[in-house]
Amino acid sequence: MRNRGNREGSANENLKLEISNFSPPRRLVKVHRSYVTVAGLLLSLLALGCSKRVSIDDPTKPAILNLTTSGNVHWIDVAIRGHIDGSAAVMGYSFTQAVSGDFDVMLRRGEWYRPAYELRYFPTNVKSGRVTVCYRFRKAGL
Repeated sequence: MRNRGNREGSANENLKLEISNFSPPRRLVKVHRSYVTVAGLLLSLLALGCSKRVSIDDPTKPAILNLTTSGNVHWIDVAIRGHIDGSAAVMGYSFTQAVSGDFDVMLRRGEWYRPAYELRYFPTNVKSGRVTVCYRFRKAGL
């Protein structure tokens, strides 16, 4: 029986060695990572569940966005995403966020009791791009 146990031990060690030496083809890894990135963006859109989208018409120029709703508000979600050739600062209540290249940033998620939110966009050397703000005001109990 000892010999049989030794052979099983050797087989397990060989199997562990083969598994640890396994590496998927690089092409498969690159495709997999791109799917993970796309899936992550889609999940962030679903998680945010934004009800409204506003685009900045000309990302090369500063912009002030007034996000509004009606009724009693208890919560707000605000995200900004897009691509710019350059960099920009995005300012909201109590924060400043730097963005550049491709970005997808949750700017604000939390209690908010006013039916308006002001967001300011200040580009620096932006030559082109697209910027979208996605937001949702939530009422009590929702």
